[in-house]
Amino acid sequence: MEPLVTDTLKPILKPLASLRLTVVLLAASIFLIFASTWAQIDRGIWDVMRAYFRNYYVWIDFQIFLPRDWDVPGGIYWPGGFLLGALLVLNLLAAHTVRFKLNWKRSGIILIHVSLLLFLLGEGITGHFALETQMPIYEGQTVSWSQDIRESELAIVDTSPADHDRVVVVPASMLDGAFKHQRVIAHAAMPFDIKVEQFFENASLIRLPQDGSIKAQATQGFGLTHAVRRAADVSGVEGGGINLPAAVVEFQRDGESLGKYVVTIHFQNDDYIYAPQKVEVAGQTYDVYLRFRRHYKPYAIKLIDFRHDKYTGTEIARNFSSDIQLIDPTHSEDRPAKIYMNNPLRYGGDTLYQADWIKPARGTVLQVVANPGWQIPYVAFALASLGLLVHFGIVLGQFLRRNRVARAAVVPSNVGGVMGQYLPWAAGVLCLVYLIWGLRPPQQTSPFEVPRFASLPVSYQGRVKPLDTVARNALLALNGRQSLKHEGLRITAAHWLTDLMTRRDIAFEYEVFRIDHPEVLALFGWDKTNKKRFSYNDIGPQREQLLGQADQVNKVPQKQRNSFQVKLLQLAQNVMFVFEALATHQELHPMPPLDADHDWMTLQEAAAHSHASGRLPRMVEQYAGMLQSYSEQNADTFNDTLATYRGDMVEKQPDASRKARFEAFFNYFAPFARARVLYVVAGLLVMFSWLGWRGPLGRAAFMIVVITLVLHTCGLAARVYLSGRPPVTNLYSSAVFIGWGCVLFCLVMERLFRNGVGTLIASVSGFLTLLVAWALAGDGDTMAVLQAVLDTNFWLATHVVCITLGYSATFLAGAVGAVFILGGLFTSMHRGDGGKRIGQMQYGIIAFALLLSLIGTVLGGIWADQSWGRFWGWDPKENGALLIVLWNALILHARWGGLAKARGVAVLAVFGNIVTSWSYFGTNMLGVGLHAYGFIDSAVFWLGTFVFSQLALMGFGLVPLRLWRSFAVVQLRPQDAAAGNRPTPQLAS
Repeated sequence: MEPLVTDTLKPILKPLASLRLTVVLLAASIFLIFASTWAQIDRGIWDVMRAYFRNYYVWIDFQIFLPRDWDVPGGIYWPGGFLLGALLVLNLLAAHTVRFKLNWKRSGIILIHVSLLLFLLGEGITGHFALETQMPIYEGQTVSWSQDIRESELAIVDTSPADHDRVVVVPASMLDGAFKHQRVIAHAAMPFDIKVEQFFENASLIRLPQDGSIKAQATQGFGLTHAVRRAADVSGVEGGGINLPAAVVEFQRDGESLGKYVVTIHFQNDDYIYAPQKVEVAGQTYDVYLRFRRHYKPYAIKLIDFRHDKYTGTEIARNFSSDIQLIDPTHSEDRPAKIYMNNPLRYGGDTLYQADWIKPARGTVLQVVANPGWQIPYVAFALASLGLLVHFGIVLGQFLRRNRVARAAVVPSNVGGVMGQYLPWAAGVLCLVYLIWGLRPPQQTSPFEVPRFASLPVSYQGRVKPLDTVARNALLALNGRQSLKHEGLRITAAHWLTDLMTRRDIAFEYEVFRIDHPEVLALFGWDKTNKKRFSYNDIGPQREQLLGQADQVNKVPQKQRNSFQVKLLQLAQNVMFVFEALATHQELHPMPPLDADHDWMTLQEAAAHSHASGRLPRMVEQYAGMLQSYSEQNADTFNDTLATYRGDMVEKQPDASRKARFEAFFNYFAPFARARVLYVVAGLLVMFSWLGWRGPLGRAAFMIVVITLVLHTCGLAARVYLSGRPPVTNLYSSAVFIGWGCVLFCLVMERLFRNGVGTLIASVSGFLTLLVAWALAGDGDTMAVLQAVLDTNFWLATHVVCITLGYSATFLAGAVGAVFILGGLFTSMHRGDGGKRIGQMQYGIIAFALLLSLIGTVLGGIWADQSWGRFWGWDPKENGALLIVLWNALILHARWGGLAKARGVAVLAVFGNIVTSWSYFGTNMLGVGLHAYGFIDSAVFWLGTFVFSQLALMGFGLVPLRLWRSFAVVQLRPQDAAAGNRPTPQLAS
């Protein structure tokens, strides 16, 4: 079927259907999203959404991209979300009208574009019609309203009627307008007029000093003892951070003043009940207070019971749940219901989610969402997934058929002879020997069976784990290593922890505290020494000074702390909450639960349960006996008691014991550390293969990478088994999984193209990602417990897997782009069909990256919608994921539109590494958003170094082709020249 357009409309629509216009609009959208993310550092998320995305244009200050202490003037007007969205829709419709033929080969593209239109439609409906409010309820209370914490209103309440209240509300926007334009607010329904003398979008509340040094703003009410001051707007999606408005108002009746009052959201008690101020008019008393805007419901919710469960020994929420009674007389509804994390209640067009709680565990806060378009993203997701699979499936099928024909035409060679045939198998056997050798039990250098003791399960920081993991993580946090040296001897983490718990005089001599910040060293007079590690005995005399300095640092807002303050506070926390806590057993819960209703216990808690019987429980006596015998260095008693204790533990906690033993073995075997070694070996073999004996060495490297991938996979599977979670739960696990995805994709790529590039990139990416993971492991337990909102469900699990594979594919595309550039510039890689083949590789990977990143991003939106009722919130991390999708789409459209050929795609793919790394790490360090992990100096340095390296690669890619070695003039032998054998590169620049 021909395109649906007449000859008259075609000249008009053709420019609008241009792929070049698509690329420009995608680039403009990328910059808008990038700028809006930086703007959230200073402005609230809702303000940013209105200014950047729900507007036709926006003024972007240059200052938002620079340090806040720089004063850089100027900015630029930029198209806003409404304008860019409208232009993208117009471009899309014009393209389908002018250029697209309706046939089955285009079916995937059509489905993809229809889904994009639906996504834009859903965002438009959400922006215009969705309403998000909160319903705070304390136990026993019944409410029939919810409040919008983004807006406020002044309520004037007449409580004189016996069966109801008469309420008149004045929106805060009207108060603000009256203040700005110096108008008096008057209405027939109001008992008095309102003159606004001051209005603050966000205010702080202070108590007036009794000496009268600060003049009162009011003549009546709470303003006689309190005053309000302007405060900066809350920035980003800060945890619980909202603007608390305030105003100074004068109430008037017939031109006469009834008094000046300070009204503010601050005047409410812990039960979310606003404290009214009394205003008397003609013998009638009215209650007046500023409150969040209320929306009344046709139904009521009564809170029967609220639960806030925590992980053992922590303040981390394990579960929030609300048992409620739903009451709706008009529909004869009066039934119980349960709302908990990721399990909302849908009723009457509203969806009620478990959002927060009223401290201390006396009530709940439900998120109430009314969104008429909430189902649109689900339909769009189904169409997008189907369209991507259909389109790229067709393209992949065509490529595989061509590749099969090309490979059939290649004559097999027997380079290397018999040795060449057996070398890959020999390499595989050596790898297996290396791994099997690592399975041998640790060498016993002490009569004490400390490794067995370290495999005992305990609960620490909310998770049941072996003592070995506790020791390794603690020592890594203190020392940067999982072992230490003392008097020339290597001491394992397990021995260190056992000494710390039983022989403090010895353990206090171990130099376990790594201090390398020069200002921290100077503070304690250690800057003249060459030492970087210190013992507790060294720190002991400085302890009070350290804790005093830490108290001062705690007064500084987290975002404003410098590197000295961060390192000082980290040292103080390591001393108190890691070293001393373990030495005194404060945080360790080694005793198993008494029954299903109890948690793991500390020794003191377990002993307390014995008061009724007057005798310590058997396992408490055994555990204390082990510590005592080790303290007395009685190996026989220690080992015998350990054997008995282990048997009792297996009987009481078989699953925990089995997992603890396996985790201790996992720690010792260290599969990811061994995988790093093998990836390096494989990479070296690939590079040597390009110098000579290419086939055998290349196949040997491929064999090693295959075996290493199996090891990598086993390591991931072990973590899933131990944690009971998906393979991606934090930055550490995401780095491990990204590496796994890169290696898997590379092996598939190598099987298709067989040019060694896939094997090389697999080894490099596998090693580098595991190296990044190793650096991230210093933050603590890499399988730490998750917040209640992150509790595993289908949408979250699939989201993290798909989005991380999308990261992998995008990084891989950048790596192939780097090989394309460096190989063409410094080698003859592009001669023959080499350049063409690598170009095909990077195109296929980018297409796959778009597929995975788009599906992963949308799955994240669905999870968010299931968790708190907002499919898309323009959070920095969400923006980062969207940037990856848009950048991959931009590259493909630039290629299809002829703006970028093979070399241009390579350069753009390398820049994709910058986009992905910023989305992966950079958004976490902005200090705002639901995924903010804080500013980390070392991470900023390494991120900046990586960005600089990628920019340098892009610079190499822009070097004129005549300077590339692949395009250098080659001196041919006479016989080759006569035969016309000229090695011409097959590359479109």
